[in-house]
Amino acid sequence: MVLLKLWYTKDMKRFQVWKTINIGTYKNVEELKRAIKEKGFRIGSWAEDVLHSESFTMSKTEKKVDLVRITPSGLGFSNGAYRKDIYKKATEAGLEICPLEVGPQLRIQYLHQPRLESLQIGMESQFDSENHESQFRVVHGGDNFIWLVGDHKHLDDFWKGDEDFIFVQK
Repeated sequence: MVLLKLWYTKDMKRFQVWKTINIGTYKNVEELKRAIKEKGFRIGSWAEDVLHSESFTMSKTEKKVDLVRITPSGLGFSNGAYRKDIYKKATEAGLEICPLEVGPQLRIQYLHQPRLESLQIGMESQFDSENHESQFRVVHGGDNFIWLVGDHKHLDDFWKGDEDFIFVQK
């Protein structure tokens, strides 16, 4: 009982896990892209660029990752916030920025995404072939347009309070 009290204090905040996915299940980017396409999903050109960037990495070992879905409002920004502030507040609250592989793996493993839902992956920006700052977004655009897209947003871009972000639960 004492150990439990030491481990969990009022300063620690745990978020409800929204979805658990596996990463490290593909050997390379080509296998990852093939898996997305075999599910009948599409890859946007900006996302394709990010997948082929020099800095894109994949886990060498298979492991489970617990994902949390949260809005800027859920982090205390009811009127929205800048991405840099959203990331700062999320990490201060005990969440982690997603490994780069989370976006494509979520696209593969999130088979029944509701129509018109859009999930921004809370990840470090990558630079595409035109040197645009990009992050992944997992989108169901309706009419079977189910995508992994790249979103050109900067740390100084503003997000509305109700937009969904995905982070990793520690």
